[in-house]
Order: sequence, then C-alpha cells, then structure tokens
Amino acid sequence: MKKNELIKEKYKKLLGTVSDAEIARRIVEQEKIECTAATVSLVRRNLGISPFREVSKPHYTVRGKIDWNKVSELFGTMHDAEIARQFNCSRECVRQKRDELGIPKFSSIESQKEYIKNEFADCLAEETAEWIAEESGCRIQLIRDVRRELGIPTPPPSWIREYGDLLGKVTDREVAEKADKSISCVRAARIKLGIPSYASTLID
Repeated sequence: MKKNELIKEKYKKLLGTVSDAEIARRIVEQEKIECTAATVSLVRRNLGISPFREVSKPHYTVRGKIDWNKVSELFGTMHDAEIARQFNCSRECVRQKRDELGIPKFSSIESQKEYIKNEFADCLAEETAEWIAEESGCRIQLIRDVRRELGIPTPPPSWIREYGDLLGKVTDREVAEKADKSISCVRAARIKLGIPSYASTLID
C-alpha cells in the first residue's frame, strides 16, 4: 500500500487534529516505514483539510479569550506567525498588538537562522524549504541560506521521494496521476534526474 493511500485509510481522522510531523512520527513508529511531515502535509492539503493549530493555552486566556497582557511576554521572543499559530489568531492581529506596545518584531536575520537551526534541525535535510517556511514563518530564501551554511543539500520534493522509483519504469502520465502532479511537471523532473522515458526503454 502506498504511503498516501495508507494515510488516507488509517490516519485520515488524525489529519488536522495533530501536527503533520506527529502523524509522520506515528507512521514511522507503527508502520515501520519512512514517512515525512511533507508527505502527510501533501495528503492533507489534497483532502482539503486545514493544518493543525495549537489551541490557546489556559494560562494565556481569560474566560476563553486571549489575555494579551500575558501573551505580550512572548512578543519579540519569537515570530509573529508562531505566536499566531499557538493562539489560533491571525499574524496581523499579533503584529497590531505588538506594535501597540512598541515591541520590535523578532526579525534579525541571525536570530531567525538560529531559530531554524534549533527548531527545524531534523527537517532541513528532509523537508522542502517551502514547507519549513510555512511552518516557521521565515522566508524561503532564509531556509535555503541556512541549508547552504550547514552544507545540507536541497532534498527532492516529497512526491519524488514517494514516487521517484517509478520514473522511467511507467509512463509520466501514470506517475502524474499517482502523485497528483501535471505530466509536464513529472517529465521535467525525470529529465532533470537524467532518467530516460518509459517509451524509450521499450524501444531499446
């Protein structure tokens, strides 16, 4: 059974209720197969399920509403996007509250790089820069810069990790249908990897 089918069949109820990384961890632990958060994320998005967002913590709420006086303790210590995710509100709302208090944003390039290195160390070699950027609130280029500084090569997209073994063994159309990608996307990836088309192998 393919990973995306496994996720849909056995882990669909978890999608959106816990983080993609947590689901991937459970699959690795319970199914004894490799699985990344990016693979889970792809399946979740294809199913139209919103990502998990940690609910507001009781310590920071009063009668079910966010206590901004207490949340303000976090301003400037992490990204607005991260605070917004933790308290289930918009990044803009956090920014406005922070600006009202005159607290500078957590924005120094070096501090962001340290944040990525510390909090996403295990993801840099496996997940796409786009996925890490979405989860961290940092720019995609910054993720790429961190990878370059650490000498970590850019990992292939999750769909290639999932279906790369099929490239050249079946038609690009078949791979495209399984990976939910366009034929041109699959063809371009196959050519970039130097893999001959399925049709050419038949001729040989």
